[in-house]
Amino acid sequence: MLVCRSAFQASSSRPGRACSATGKFALVVVGDHVDAGGYWIRHRLRLPLPQLLRNALVGYIVLFVARMSFVLATSVFGFVFIVRRPEFQIPTSRYFAVIIGLFALFCYTQELERLGRALIGPDHSKRVWPVNSYRLVL
Repeated sequence: MLVCRSAFQASSSRPGRACSATGKFALVVVGDHVDAGGYWIRHRLRLPLPQLLRNALVGYIVLFVARMSFVLATSVFGFVFIVRRPEFQIPTSRYFAVIIGLFALFCYTQELERLGRALIGPDHSKRVWPVNSYRLVL
């Protein structure tokens, strides 16, 4: 808790130099690579989700968290690339790291949505009825 508080204070007092001040930039980049790498390994091997109990409420909460993380990624993108504030200046080399981080967050969002849909269960509203089940009676 104390580490999170000091990291927040460092980032709020000097937003452009927060990563260099804490010395955790390399760890963040490695974590982003591990996150995106895990997603692509799962995608390539087509690993199934673990058999979980179906719970619609938990599934919808997971889908909500996935959407909120995507909103967070969108706001970070807008803050870094669209709104050019003079007090938030990051080196050009760090823009690439921001893009990698946003892509890793996108991969994480995809997995959360997949998990949420699996928890909800199959969608019975899109059931295909057999063609011969309807008979026209005149």
